[in-house]
Amino acid sequence: MNFDDQSHACSLLGHADIVLPAPIRQVLTLLPEHERPRFDSLFATSVHALQDLSDLDLSSVAQHNTEEKAHEAWELMGPAVDAAFGRVKSLVQLVRTLFPESVDKDEVSAALEALDAANATQGLRNSTGIRRRMDEADESDIQEAVRLLHSMRASIEDELALFEKHRRQTQVGVDRWFLMDHVDHFQARMSGSIGELIFLTARSFADVRKSEVVPFYSDDLEGAIVLRQTISVLRDNVMFIAHALSRADEHPFLLDCARRVLREIEQFRSSPGYAPMRAADKRMVLRIRSELMEYLDSQSHDEGPLRKTMASLVTLLELLRGVNMREVLRVNDEKTVIQVESRLQAADRALAEYRIREARSALSGALRLIARMRGKYEQLDSVANLLQHVDFSACDAYELEAGRQWLFSLLSACQHTTSEKPITRSPLAGR
Repeated sequence: MNFDDQSHACSLLGHADIVLPAPIRQVLTLLPEHERPRFDSLFATSVHALQDLSDLDLSSVAQHNTEEKAHEAWELMGPAVDAAFGRVKSLVQLVRTLFPESVDKDEVSAALEALDAANATQGLRNSTGIRRRMDEADESDIQEAVRLLHSMRASIEDELALFEKHRRQTQVGVDRWFLMDHVDHFQARMSGSIGELIFLTARSFADVRKSEVVPFYSDDLEGAIVLRQTISVLRDNVMFIAHALSRADEHPFLLDCARRVLREIEQFRSSPGYAPMRAADKRMVLRIRSELMEYLDSQSHDEGPLRKTMASLVTLLELLRGVNMREVLRVNDEKTVIQVESRLQAADRALAEYRIREARSALSGALRLIARMRGKYEQLDSVANLLQHVDFSACDAYELEAGRQWLFSLLSACQHTTSEKPITRSPLAGR
């Protein structure tokens, strides 16, 4: 395909207003000049698709647990879903048009393994901040990227077909939650697949990180962190009330517990962490909210319905801990644990040389990092919550050492491993 054909294909996609992230523009400079137009078009269309997917907001049709039909909800969110669906289809067509290539599954697997091995090595960063493997990509690198593109394209096409099948079912009288659950799934899977497409393509030419080249990656990470923290706060508060409820049966006390749980749910629904929740989880929260309101309105002395509702809520909160399995959190948590260990190492070295101010700063930094993992490890959460109220500026060396050892032992227990570089015992320990 010549340059004019590529330019024509790009103009049909209408993404002239898309601004690529700086690291992607830097990756493009590593390509041969004649290859840049089609890869530029690929990245621009991918970014545009991610933007359309990020614009899918289901909050307007997920506020109340009504049983309206799917076609009624579709009137509200249909245009945005259609726009995102069409943009993803455009991306698939672009890959087929600008990157004609037969796909060999064995070659794709081998290429992925080669990229993983290359990514594990440390490259040298150039003045623009991107680690280069070479001054300019050669034909073998281009072909490797094309094979990966077609592998990802096939996966995206399967997801598009599955969503189209589910969308047709909106005409057979299902409720809106069925539709919303599939829109949620479509949004998450497409965003993940397109982000992976951008990352793997860029990584064919340079040693880059997802946070550098995938738009909205940092926003998704912060949203997931807030969601996990919010769920953790709700879980702690609800479990405290549930424990008190299990040891009492006086009617006024039961009503008070129900009101307190309802307030916790309302605060949770108004928190930033509620918006990005899956539709299926929101439906469960709204169902439990409705049951609590019905119990309070009835003024019933039968405690059975309340205890059943509380059991459902506790079960839901345990299921919501599955947020920890999100890739964006797992990758970030691994890095955070290393950073926490580094801060504790720094505190240990500072205490060994009686540099108290540095030790205080290192411990405070470790706690700030641990706070970003709230909801990951229950034991660590409990200790971190206690230490958040400690004024480190008033702590002496012995108290700092006790806090450092406490944090490190818990972190190691949670990880079931110790740091690769053992923390040396401070001479202050045990005095």
